[in-house]
Amino acid sequence: MRLGLRLAAVSAAIAIGGALPACGADSDPDRAEDSTPQQIEETDPTRVDGVASELPYTGQQVFELFYMHGLYLMRGEHWDRIVLNSVATPQQREAVMARYGTFFVSIAHDPDAIQTLLSDPNTGQPLKPDTHGVHWYRDPGLPGVPAAWFALTRYGNVVAAWMAGGEQRTDEHWDRMNAELERLPPPDRRRW
Repeated sequence: MRLGLRLAAVSAAIAIGGALPACGADSDPDRAEDSTPQQIEETDPTRVDGVASELPYTGQQVFELFYMHGLYLMRGEHWDRIVLNSVATPQQREAVMARYGTFFVSIAHDPDAIQTLLSDPNTGQPLKPDTHGVHWYRDPGLPGVPAAWFALTRYGNVVAAWMAGGEQRTDEHWDRMNAELERLPPPDRRRW
């Protein structure tokens, strides 16, 4: 599914309190039953043949930043995703939205997926970052769903998409979401 349609669908689902199907071909979420993070068998992607990788983070590492809020990790073919619609209860969704706003975080499995996540889905052209490293995308919306700006921020192979709404600006919700991502361990803490 094209990113633009996905962003609009996320906006619509959050606005009406619905849920979306998970992303990707094998996206059945491995849901944790308690407050401990999921244990997913993965190899260390930070090094390939002794060289630092441009795909330093795993879905598990990013999931550990958000699991305490009731969010789940959804596995996909090209990227794993942590999305707002994955919270277990409406109360958890409201609490997460009050803290972070509407967002999702994608953990790419390959460099092509990173480029796809940071490209305009209508033109295929890369989104250019502003002076703060934020890539802006204006989703045209769907019938009955207003257009909205999305702020996309890259941390290595992690791309966070946060819904700004009608104005191209961030606020304290975006700051809190990005503060969580700033906690990712080295080797690649910087935004690209």
